[in-house]
Amino acid sequence: MDEEISYSSLVFKNRAAAQDGEKENLTKNSGKKNSPVPEEKQDVSIYSEVKHKALAAAASKAKEEPQVYSEVKPKAATTEPKKAGDLTTKPVEQPGKTTPAQLTEVKATKRSSSPLVCLGILCLLLMAAVIFLVIKIAMVTRKQEASISELTAKNQQLNLENKNITSQTERLTVQNRFLVNKTNQLMEEKKGLENQTQWLHNQTQWLQNQTQLLQNQTQLLQNQTQWLQNQTQLLQNQTQLLQNKTQWLQNQTQWLQNQTQWLQNQTQLLQNQTVALRKERGNLNQTLGSILTYDNFPVKDFCPNKKCQPCQTGWILFSGTCYLFYNHTSIWLTWNESRQFCQSKSADLVVINNLQEQEFISTYSAYYFDQWHGYWLGLNNLTNSKWIWIDQHEDNLKYWIPGQYGGSGPFALLVPKPNDMVPPVTQNWDTSDPSFKLRFICEQNALIISN
Repeated sequence: MDEEISYSSLVFKNRAAAQDGEKENLTKNSGKKNSPVPEEKQDVSIYSEVKHKALAAAASKAKEEPQVYSEVKPKAATTEPKKAGDLTTKPVEQPGKTTPAQLTEVKATKRSSSPLVCLGILCLLLMAAVIFLVIKIAMVTRKQEASISELTAKNQQLNLENKNITSQTERLTVQNRFLVNKTNQLMEEKKGLENQTQWLHNQTQWLQNQTQLLQNQTQLLQNQTQWLQNQTQLLQNQTQLLQNKTQWLQNQTQWLQNQTQWLQNQTQLLQNQTVALRKERGNLNQTLGSILTYDNFPVKDFCPNKKCQPCQTGWILFSGTCYLFYNHTSIWLTWNESRQFCQSKSADLVVINNLQEQEFISTYSAYYFDQWHGYWLGLNNLTNSKWIWIDQHEDNLKYWIPGQYGGSGPFALLVPKPNDMVPPVTQNWDTSDPSFKLRFICEQNALIISN
């Protein structure tokens, strides 16, 4: 868009005055256009007059003091008529007083020069108009170029905004589709809600009827409530009386609870003492039973230094039982001789009842002489049918050495190191005949069972 440029006046001055006027005009134009005017300055010359070359001398003379001619005459020597501009003048000295004839001549001279002055002024105005038009065209051209640059930048910005608007339009289109689907869904929900509203309206009508019925019943209940309040007051009085009695009973109950707790503590103490006494009685019964097995109780062996111990000197205590590992280096005995020796000590050959006892005996059985020698056990097969322990119960452990090993016979022994190897504790039993002499293990109940 072209900006309108207006000028308040056009004054022809000298160069300094023209520059001041141009600044003033630019200040007035700044209110109509905000864009900056190109700062290129041109040296614009302002002319006061425009004259032809032939008239330059005449114009310069016109600025001088006017000369008074006494007379204007054509040249005497020339017979042909001269041009209006070719005049022969003769200057004369001004006298002290001007005569009317002289004034007439001066007026005639001024009238002959007036067309030339008008022509010069007209040319001057034309030149000024041309200069004005050239300046205006240049300024308009510059402003149009600035406007074109600004419009180009705005066009690029508008293109960018157009792209943004296009993308927003596409996004809005997608959102519009989503909203259409959502609207359809909401319409369906609206229909459902309308149906529910109708149902609720029917329910409301029914509830109103029920409310009326309830109001009638409420009135009846209020009457009954008044009667109940009276009854409640009576009950409160009775309740206060019961609370007083209850407080007395609570105090009595607390005293009884304290007494009960004391009795429970005493009962628990008596129970603990009873358990301890029963255990002690059992230990004493076992001790008595052990003593009664002896015809002559060996007090020195069980109670050296007048302090009794669970087992005799040289015996090993394990799980309430005493064990004697006969480890004599040279005197060994047969199975029957070994049993007689144990019985002389109020004991018998060992009977293994579980794996723990088997592990204990295997630990304390030492290797001696060779790999076929071991310790007699209280296990035999005299009936050639089943292996029976000397307490008459059948063996179920069967911790025999795999395969055929050593001799065969009706008596069992524990071999500490068969084949020069330490076997598992569940594979170290073997058989032997009655004449074979070995070490043995005796077993008897402990005299005192320690806690």
